[in-house]
Amino acid sequence: MVPNSLDDMYNGCTEQMYNKVQKEYLEHENNREGIFKQAWMNAEKCARKAKSNSKDKLTHDHIKAICAYTAGSPKIYPVFNQAVRTNRTEYTTSFQFHSLHFLLTDAICLLKLNQQTCHTTYRRTNMEFGDMVPNSLDDMYNGCTEQMYNKVQKEYLEHENNREGIFKQAWMNAEKCARKAKSNSKDKLTHDHIKAICAYTAGSPKIYPVFNQAVRTNRTEYTTSFQFHSLHFLLTDAICLLKLNQQTCHTTYRRTNMEFGGEVNKIIRFGFFASSSLEKGI
Repeated sequence: MVPNSLDDMYNGCTEQMYNKVQKEYLEHENNREGIFKQAWMNAEKCARKAKSNSKDKLTHDHIKAICAYTAGSPKIYPVFNQAVRTNRTEYTTSFQFHSLHFLLTDAICLLKLNQQTCHTTYRRTNMEFGDMVPNSLDDMYNGCTEQMYNKVQKEYLEHENNREGIFKQAWMNAEKCARKAKSNSKDKLTHDHIKAICAYTAGSPKIYPVFNQAVRTNRTEYTTSFQFHSLHFLLTDAICLLKLNQQTCHTTYRRTNMEFGGEVNKIIRFGFFASSSLEKGI
């Protein structure tokens, strides 16, 4: 039931809240640098066009809120939805989207007044319902590790570094980190193994979401258009090499914006490289 979500429907105080949005929240939230300010500004043209065709009781700001939420750039909806989903206790203090939350809520109520029939609608989601991710790339390179390592060194790395994209930038940026880590490493990892780990875990550019999405879905493209052969092999092989010195198991923690709904005793897998930490408060 998502107990920490913000579920105020503004029953009995719609007019008061609308006035507060107009006189206080909109001005305050537009004076603060952030994604709302940019999204609200960008939504003006869309709102003007939609208002001229609207027969509902929506005000310009109601329509503007819908335009801002559904816009492709900047994508405010994931940030906003995460805040709505988790910021129940922050609503009266640090919640950043009072205007957008009220205007969207009120717009839905107003649109419902003219709703004569029900419609079947569709929604895509990144919620995972606990399967074995059949389209993921799961090559463990059993029996061909040495051959694949040579192919990475002689072919894939050069080819992938000659192509403009996130891998080229991430690989170049990882060099300094890899040199530092290699000097302290007692494992059998090569410089490129460590460099792959550095690239994957780096803050900029964030290659891991693009890479993981490809790993999760590009099984059929592996021999054709897959873009991360080097990174996939080097990370896979690094994990195998590190496991050789693993004496004990550890409890680790991972934060994610994906939801996994599996049944008790049912085996599921992520389908991608899932980094984790010994720190519980990550």
